[in-house]
Amino acid sequence: LASLIRLYILDPFDFDLQMTLAAKEAEPIRLGDPNGAKLGWNSWCFAGNTMGETSALFPIAASSTQPPVPATEEIRFTHEKKEPSTLIDYYQQELARLRDLAADYASNHPELSAMVSGQLADAGVERLFEGVAFLNANLRQKLDDDFPEIIHDLIDAIQPNYLRPIPATTIVAFTPKANCTGSQTIPPGTELKSFPIDGTECLFTTSYPVEIHPLEITGASFAQPSGQPTAITIKFKLSDMGLSTWKVNTLRLFLAGDQNDAANMYLVLMRYLKMIVITPLQNGRTHTLDASHLKAVGFADEELLFPTTSSAASHQLLLEYFIQPDKYLFIDLQGLEKWLDRGDGMEFEVRFELEKLSFALHQVTKADFELYATPAVNLFKHQAKPLSVTDRKAEYPIRPEGIHPEHYQVYSVEKVSGFVRGYANAISYVPHEQYTGRTGGNPLFKLRKHKSKLRSCIDFNIAVIDRAMTKLPASELLDISLTCTNSALPSNLVVGDVCIPNANSPVFATFSNIKIITRSANPTLANNRLWKNLSLFGTNLHRINSKSLISLLETYILSDSRDNQEVQKCKTRLEGIVGLRITTIDRLFGGSMQRGWEIRIQLQKDCFTSDGEMYLFSAILERFMALFATQSAFTLTVIEDVHGKQEYRWPERMGKRPLL
Repeated sequence: LASLIRLYILDPFDFDLQMTLAAKEAEPIRLGDPNGAKLGWNSWCFAGNTMGETSALFPIAASSTQPPVPATEEIRFTHEKKEPSTLIDYYQQELARLRDLAADYASNHPELSAMVSGQLADAGVERLFEGVAFLNANLRQKLDDDFPEIIHDLIDAIQPNYLRPIPATTIVAFTPKANCTGSQTIPPGTELKSFPIDGTECLFTTSYPVEIHPLEITGASFAQPSGQPTAITIKFKLSDMGLSTWKVNTLRLFLAGDQNDAANMYLVLMRYLKMIVITPLQNGRTHTLDASHLKAVGFADEELLFPTTSSAASHQLLLEYFIQPDKYLFIDLQGLEKWLDRGDGMEFEVRFELEKLSFALHQVTKADFELYATPAVNLFKHQAKPLSVTDRKAEYPIRPEGIHPEHYQVYSVEKVSGFVRGYANAISYVPHEQYTGRTGGNPLFKLRKHKSKLRSCIDFNIAVIDRAMTKLPASELLDISLTCTNSALPSNLVVGDVCIPNANSPVFATFSNIKIITRSANPTLANNRLWKNLSLFGTNLHRINSKSLISLLETYILSDSRDNQEVQKCKTRLEGIVGLRITTIDRLFGGSMQRGWEIRIQLQKDCFTSDGEMYLFSAILERFMALFATQSAFTLTVIEDVHGKQEYRWPERMGKRPLL
């Protein structure tokens, strides 16, 4: 390695920076010191023979406005600065600055003050200020751009949701109608409508498949009888059919209690379950299943809320946890097809026998469980306004159709077709990033995403190009199929408002949302967030400590446009990470020795509102940490309370696959 290493600093530091080298300590250079070894506007250098294990502290340069921080003081991270986001914000700042300059100029030159300031000021001067402010606002917005287009194609390929709005979400439950006398399946992607808001009905699509049965929950209880196993019991009743004719393999339950009660129930069923006992209440025989027949839901690639690439699916688990944690409070009771001697009755109970609990569970009722529920997301198919393509413009803005266009926001472009006057057949356009040389003579289209100048959102522009990546001059009409959201409109909805059938809604069931609707969010782009997100995909596991882990996880909290209280709750959970230790271990699997990592994380229980919330966060964290292992290494994650009162251990995992 060269002995001279350049360090690039994108933003000013307000804390000390710790650097690590081998062989010798780096030279003590003060960041920001104008007399130091500064190589450029945002870069400094330090000397050392090789990279390695010797640490050196770079204190921030002292100034008249900020005293030096003692080297022994612990680094405290501050919240992101609130910068102007839209063109209007920049314009107002620039106009105010020009007026202040005019007032200062008038005070220094009284003989000219009437021309530039006061009630008798020349009206042309004010118009000049407004024009200059508008030009400066555009320039400042571009100079402050935290939306580097140079990496857009790469971001789109590995994690497209970093450049997309996050739509509103909720949990919807279906209720079978009286004419539902058999089992039916509602596929994912079923569209549901809400009551109109300002003349627009919000559209939601379901995320999970829902199996509907003529079955209802009639009761639920929790008991700790003396001399008998602690158990949670749920009673069910069929209608219009007997148990002997009911065909079912899996029964999905949603833990529908309030946030803390539902999370505690999830913890109990996932960690304290010994066995499952199914008993018919009329005749038939009891059947027993082991605890492995109760499965967690929400972690599989096909159970994601938002569409994404396969390489980014595991990263999205954490993003969706911070947006809609209720999506993980589903459980599947599997193996019901093994229950053969059910009898001909219509009622049965499922008893979950538990180990001794380490905390008190709330009073369990049937309201804690919901059948036929699914997450629903404010995403739907929509059309863009037709675009007339000429040779006068390089690109065109994409605008959704609708009487109220502000009620729609583009999420993604699904299909682009062109129609040329005099030709009956449509021309199919191919995304330029999918061009491989085997797409024939089809023209290409390229999307450019940029921050809106008028709203806090992302706007889409489209350019049509030929295979040589040059603009097409042909005059034609573009028909663009979109996936859209209703932007912030769903935030006006309450529980029960998503209940209006759409064209493909099921006719054998009614529905309504049983949870509040999460607010939509825009990608957080400030402070070079895209570069930080991109760096996640190259993070080395054995270089992570507790503070860097918190910084990584913070990139998944989308703060723009979201409820500040919910954002603060997410950050409080991250503050609960107080320790991280990663060591190498070896295990014998399949007759061969495998090298892996033991990841031990300590959590501060006080940062969580319940034992269940800490466990659910731990379960998500375990999946996240497995991302950083290589294909030939496994991870073993252990998460413990910092006070040593509780420990959760997961099986060895190689990526997404558990090792047996």
